[in-house]
Amino acid sequence: DRIAEILTFNEDLDHIRERLQELALDNDIYGRVRNAAEEGRFDEFKGAGHISAKAARKLIPHLAQGKVYDKACKDAGYDHTAEDVMKLDEIRNSVVRRGIGRALKQAQILVREYGKPGAIHVETLRDIAKSAKERGEIDKGIGKRTSQKDDLRKELAKHISGRIDNYILDKYEFLKEQQCRCAFCEAPIRPNQLVGGHAEIEHIWPRSRWPDNSRVAKVLACNKCNKEKKENTPWEWHEKGGFPTSWENFEARVRKFTCKNEKMKRLLIENFNDRLKDEQFANRHKVDSSYIARSLLAILAQEIYPEEQEGKRVKKGGHRRLRARPGQLTAMLRRSWGLADILGVREKGKARDDDRHHSLDALVVACMGEGALNKLSRAHQKLEKQGKYKWTPDVETPWGTKEKFRRDVIKALEGWLVCRTESRRVRGPGHEETIRRKGDVNGEEIIYERKSVSDLKEKDLDRIPNPESNGAIIESLRSYIKTMEKWKEDNKGRKKDEKLDPPPLPRQSLAKEKSKEIKKVRLKTTIGTARQIRPQDMGGKRENRQGGFVENANMVRADVYHVKEQRTDENNRKIKKGYYLVPIYGWQIMDKNRATPMEAISRGEWPTMDKKDFLFSLYKDSFVEVVKKDGEIFEGYYRKLDRAGGSIAISAHNRRQEFSFRSGIQGAHSIRKFTVDRLGKKHEIKSEPWPGEEIEK
Repeated sequence: DRIAEILTFNEDLDHIRERLQELALDNDIYGRVRNAAEEGRFDEFKGAGHISAKAARKLIPHLAQGKVYDKACKDAGYDHTAEDVMKLDEIRNSVVRRGIGRALKQAQILVREYGKPGAIHVETLRDIAKSAKERGEIDKGIGKRTSQKDDLRKELAKHISGRIDNYILDKYEFLKEQQCRCAFCEAPIRPNQLVGGHAEIEHIWPRSRWPDNSRVAKVLACNKCNKEKKENTPWEWHEKGGFPTSWENFEARVRKFTCKNEKMKRLLIENFNDRLKDEQFANRHKVDSSYIARSLLAILAQEIYPEEQEGKRVKKGGHRRLRARPGQLTAMLRRSWGLADILGVREKGKARDDDRHHSLDALVVACMGEGALNKLSRAHQKLEKQGKYKWTPDVETPWGTKEKFRRDVIKALEGWLVCRTESRRVRGPGHEETIRRKGDVNGEEIIYERKSVSDLKEKDLDRIPNPESNGAIIESLRSYIKTMEKWKEDNKGRKKDEKLDPPPLPRQSLAKEKSKEIKKVRLKTTIGTARQIRPQDMGGKRENRQGGFVENANMVRADVYHVKEQRTDENNRKIKKGYYLVPIYGWQIMDKNRATPMEAISRGEWPTMDKKDFLFSLYKDSFVEVVKKDGEIFEGYYRKLDRAGGSIAISAHNRRQEFSFRSGIQGAHSIRKFTVDRLGKKHEIKSEPWPGEEIEK
């Protein structure tokens, strides 16, 4: 078993030899297995089977007697049709577990409110199956790739002797992409050095932090770089020091690689948290969605109809209450019944800007009976063979005429209220990344920011302080910006391997060739919602070191106060009757040494509120109702607060991106907050406890 495991899960012959030697096998056995591996006789040993080795040993004697599989299982003491009960907490994939949990909770609420339904339909992935055209493209791609690998294997055989396995072939392909050099230090690597430890395949991003093992995730690196890179991305290695070349040279060379753009992006990305949003995420989402649908069918059957279930199967004499419905058929019926355009503007056949399209799909899925399903499936397969991929079938509506059914659906839509969950989570940075300094120029306090020369525009040169004394630097930067613009223009339309090298960095003086290079420039700037951070937060060790200035990051909430009678605050600032808003940022919540702010937005000096006037807090996706003085009513989900003008933005319940109300609330007649439950019912929140904390100074 251990020998089979080594041969199955290792491709590199060196690794196979090492693992076999660890088993202390008889020399004759070791030699026979090693020779067979080198000859490629175990190339079919891939992946794991669906039963254990123990079960296989018990089944083999019965199968050897000519028994069919189900009979062999029965005689060996197994029931090959038996399935365990699926449990939610045993699902390891957190995305799938969360998706199933939410769907299950929704189903339980519906059952509690309306009783058990006669059946539950679950929409699965959109595709019924791969189309003939898609299957043809896949087969064509596989054939092309196989032919390509055969050519590479023949080409490499001219340089090395012995068997060429897939691992060595991958090395050779990466080597050709990198112009026969190490991906990082540019050291030359010859094809005959691919066997042994001179060069190894290295993951661009550490496997411990990014599990992707595809070709775009790997490069070929020399043994030295392989060891020194450690658990870092290329940029992190560069920032920590020890990177074998300048980042500019590395970037220029990577852009000449003959690899996919995705690989180039991974090599050059500077912030690992801004991971590539490429097809991998879409594919992962597709796999998770398919897993969720299959698992949900089993779990709903066990939770809602336990009396009719036996494990994952329906008991003899029971009814199949859970039914899968392909998403592609949902789209067909939506068009057939005239529902595709009732939510407004259509995008790829569906009004994606209106969040009620989920409810509309649920209605179509619920109305898709077995007859419609079978008819659509057969018709789709027939037309797919004819190459007709866009087709609107003629299917009878669940009730009445098509016009009546459409009117009924539109009427139902008007009563649907989209439910969103209020987001109270404090996440993200406490402030923006750029730390600015404050300086004094001719008695005037100025805040500065540092900007890379590669990001400079000509208009930025006007923000360089002391232009009189810095005239030589400004002219050098101006010349560099023009050279960069010409370089970008000259590279347009060129292939990767034909692109020109970037121009050298500017120097402090055009007249002196050996003057110091300029990498970053200090510019005068303005800052809106500024706060000063402490030196210790910046890594400062000296007590007298000045802290930097930063922009506030995301606002977490807005506290709403209602002043019923005009008064003055503790600083003698006038507070008129009306509603007031206090913006609260993440760093103000996390810093336990500061009192929670109570200064409300106002045109003049911001007055300090009294917590006895506190009503509630508005978070992202809080449902609010604003009644203006003229009686006009606006309601929807809170989106954001504009601290400059003191106005709030509210979006309609079904259109997250569109603001239905954007105005100040101080002079409003009333403002109320609600929760919206999973059935779309509103419940008013009369008041909330004040969320702040008072710290004695």
